[in-house]
Amino acid sequence: KYVVLSLRKFNNFTPSLYKIIAQACDEIISKYGLDIRLLPFQTGQQNDVEVMNKIFDLSKNKNKICILYVNKKNIYSIIDILANAEVVIGMRLHSCILSSIAKTPFIPLAYMQKVDDFWKNEQLFTPIPLDGITSEILLNRFDLILNDLSHYKQIADSICVSNRSKANRLLDMLDNP
Repeated sequence: KYVVLSLRKFNNFTPSLYKIIAQACDEIISKYGLDIRLLPFQTGQQNDVEVMNKIFDLSKNKNKICILYVNKKNIYSIIDILANAEVVIGMRLHSCILSSIAKTPFIPLAYMQKVDDFWKNEQLFTPIPLDGITSEILLNRFDLILNDLSHYKQIADSICVSNRSKANRLLDMLDNP
């Protein structure tokens, strides 16, 4: 069993933010016995792998964390990875959208207004703003979801149904970068 973490590079990703996320990963591993799968969506100029490597380096439980290298154009393999996760924690907007398609609960991390705007009507999946995040805030949200996992899976599925047109538009963007 595992949790997927999808992070992205952005200007305000401070050293303390890396530490907060690494601490949360270590706590998820120790408290719940879940592994962490770091899933990069972008390479090149906005290289997610750089961010993932920093989280990995700061983690105390390196044997329970791995970076998944998946062909981002193979959308079905990405959805399969997300579908088998307990929870997805994502900065990448499409990581959370694809999680809803996979019926997997997710925690959006808001680094830009577009993330807040996209999820504004989804009260149970309200984004956590990165400018005020702590490991406690992230872990409290994680606890809420994991303690009522079947309910959150149903909600993720309903989000998929209600936002099908948004998801299809973003899938097209993945296929045509």
